[in-house]
Amino acid sequence: MQAPGQYRAWLAERKIESLLYRDGAKVPHRQAVCNTLWAAQRRSLIEILAELAVEGVEPIVFKGAAFHSQFYGSHAIGQMSDLDLLVSPDMLDTSRRCLSRLGYQQAIFDEERTELVPLSSDALRDEGDHYELYPFLLLEPLDLEPEDGENYRYPIADVNGCLHAIIEIDLHHAVATNIAGDEFFVRATKGGDGALAMSAADHLWFTCSRYYTEVATDGKRSLRDFAYLIPLLVSGTVDWSVVLAANERYLLYPSLYYYLSFMNWLGEGKLVPVDVLNALSPALGPRRRDWGWQLGVLFDAVEPPPFAQLASPRAARRA
Repeated sequence: MQAPGQYRAWLAERKIESLLYRDGAKVPHRQAVCNTLWAAQRRSLIEILAELAVEGVEPIVFKGAAFHSQFYGSHAIGQMSDLDLLVSPDMLDTSRRCLSRLGYQQAIFDEERTELVPLSSDALRDEGDHYELYPFLLLEPLDLEPEDGENYRYPIADVNGCLHAIIEIDLHHAVATNIAGDEFFVRATKGGDGALAMSAADHLWFTCSRYYTEVATDGKRSLRDFAYLIPLLVSGTVDWSVVLAANERYLLYPSLYYYLSFMNWLGEGKLVPVDVLNALSPALGPRRRDWGWQLGVLFDAVEPPPFAQLASPRAARRA
């Protein structure tokens, strides 16, 4: 499948250019890098899960790696910067030891020296106040030749003329400052590659609400989350009672309603039950974080005023 250059560039900016190359035809170097990176991340993930299993730890794989494994197989949807694992708080130290045995270290990648620099003990003391530990990193050579003029970005690094993947593991004991991890284990199911994953309903409301907030507050403009969420909706495995319960508990109304309505429109009204959308209406909950549809900023358009179809107030008074 081909698209004019300007559209490919726009799709690349929105981090979904990879969808053009799902038909298995010859892929450009940029997509080959994405596929090779995901293959390395996937191998590392399987190795880590096996090592953790020896110690009796079965984490939940969530976010990008889980969606890729379940819906896209070996085809990468852009570059993922990290792999996210959720473990119970009492398994953090055990998980840390397992990652250390595999060669991972809590570090940063120094771009000038092109090497990992371990974090100081002072820095590590602060991680207890967060819902995840500082990232665990490992440099992994990639079986792919660098291309002249290509601008590689994290987690790809050119180390002495050889491409490497910076395998980053984000180890969570909660998924947000106000959302503990325990409830996700109760409903977890087997996902891609046999790993434990969030239930479809949990992955839906968590990803959708997080995405909505990041677009509003962090300037996120990627469309990749829609490429994750639409196959999940199409799968028909969502327990909507779980979504509605999370909506009530965390007051998510706008962050679920707008994007679910948009994806339902793309799916010709067949992806989300009408009664669910009605129950998620922003008018039913607090609107302090109601930032509207946000589709204008995501698709480079200016959304029309909500009252554009109404007569002007002056005309209405004359009538």
